[in-house]
Amino acid sequence: MKKLLSVFLSIIVLLSLLCACSNTETPSDNSQENHTNNTVRPQPPTQDEDEQHDDSATPVIPALSEHQGGGDGYKEYAHWGNDKIMNIPGFIIDSYEKYLGERELSWEWWDYRVSGAPRFPGIMNFDNIYSLAVMHDIPIEIVVAIIDEYNEFSIKIAREQAERRGDSLDRDFLPYYTEEDKAFLLTQDEEIILKHFASPYAIVIRDKVYTPAWLYLHTLEDYEAAGITPEIIEEKLKLYSGINIPDEAAEALSEKLSEFMGRDVSEFFSVLGD
Repeated sequence: MKKLLSVFLSIIVLLSLLCACSNTETPSDNSQENHTNNTVRPQPPTQDEDEQHDDSATPVIPALSEHQGGGDGYKEYAHWGNDKIMNIPGFIIDSYEKYLGERELSWEWWDYRVSGAPRFPGIMNFDNIYSLAVMHDIPIEIVVAIIDEYNEFSIKIAREQAERRGDSLDRDFLPYYTEEDKAFLLTQDEEIILKHFASPYAIVIRDKVYTPAWLYLHTLEDYEAAGITPEIIEEKLKLYSGINIPDEAAEALSEKLSEFMGRDVSEFFSVLGD
């Protein structure tokens, strides 16, 4: 009797194991193919948790986005870099597109275009000749070769225009991008490139850049977290006197920086908004 009971229990255990195996999900034959083909394009660097932008914060200064600098002051207020790196000539864009072939040149990943002030103040988070190339896997050597072609093209156009005006063609026609510009790009060091091409109005700390627009739209606590000190602001104050933003905004920025500096700096903002 015990022997029959033991056989019966063994059969039950065996049937249970068979049922468990039949319910186990097996990977499809093409799962490995699907995995390898699911290539993820590089994306802008994500923020650290302690640097998350708080969209719910109540503004304490007059509303002014980075795109609302007044008149000729817009570039000084909002631009992080000089024209050489920020203004991408059509010739270079066309050359990038030719290099990419069937791959489309994408402009969609720059978050700051639709969100006001840039949340990630680094060179890879602004559209420029360097970031556009990196995001599309265009080798920096190709970029420099394209820059050389552009220099030749721009000098040719300058000579033709001078000839039409009857100007002397004996003078030197300097290339738009210098050998120094190209040398900095070839380093592929974002911190070095950023410092070289940064606007004189912007504050550069390591591989991050902070414009007057950023200062306007962020808190004093944000300044400290970014490593911005009163001494750094002091070096920029005379330049800030030439930035043209509305009077109310100029006053708000003056008050904010005065609090941060621990002294009245309104004298540097007296001409703003005039």
